[in-house]
Amino acid sequence: VIVYAFFSIIREKSEEELSIHKYTQHKRWTLVYYKGFFQSELFFKESSDTIRDIFSFNTENANFRTKEWAKIIKEQRSSVSIHIRRGDYTSAKNKIKYGNICTKEYYQKAISIILKKEPKAFFHIFSDDVEWTKAHLKIHHLPHQYISWNRGPDSWQDMMLMSLCRHNIIANSSFSWWGAWLNAYKDKTVIAPSRWSNVKKTPHILPESWISIDI
Repeated sequence: VIVYAFFSIIREKSEEELSIHKYTQHKRWTLVYYKGFFQSELFFKESSDTIRDIFSFNTENANFRTKEWAKIIKEQRSSVSIHIRRGDYTSAKNKIKYGNICTKEYYQKAISIILKKEPKAFFHIFSDDVEWTKAHLKIHHLPHQYISWNRGPDSWQDMMLMSLCRHNIIANSSFSWWGAWLNAYKDKTVIAPSRWSNVKKTPHILPESWISIDI
């Protein structure tokens, strides 16, 4: 914590378990700037409704195709988002940190869990490597749509569409974590890998209501 005359800065130095307990006492300053991932609901659970309201997406700022697809998702009773992140995760450096976690087997288990609850599920698949996903994700026999038209500065629209789905299958990625967390359905099912990283522990990263699949 760095305290200045008119504001304070709180930097998260670690995503380890102990970083959670450092902020159990409420700090009150006029203005506070938080820098870090703070990737746990425990940091802000008491203010969940306020945060979801503040970070609600304005559909009017989306492109035409996203607006049309948002309408489709809202009309569906069993919409499910699937996030498959490859891209930077396939580099040698990131493979060591995040590789072999969200495997093909993980996604197949997650899909099976969803289908037991929602036999008529429609899957909305978000990936930065659609060709790989089409070749390896065994979903061709199920109702689905690949969403890959939002790139660069338009990427936020993918998170918005994820948040509109009734259920979410996420990757070990903060992008789909937030897409699922911002999902406001009270009866939602969110499925995530039990392990987030190969090099450090993140025991509080998943909300208690989410389903974790052992990797």
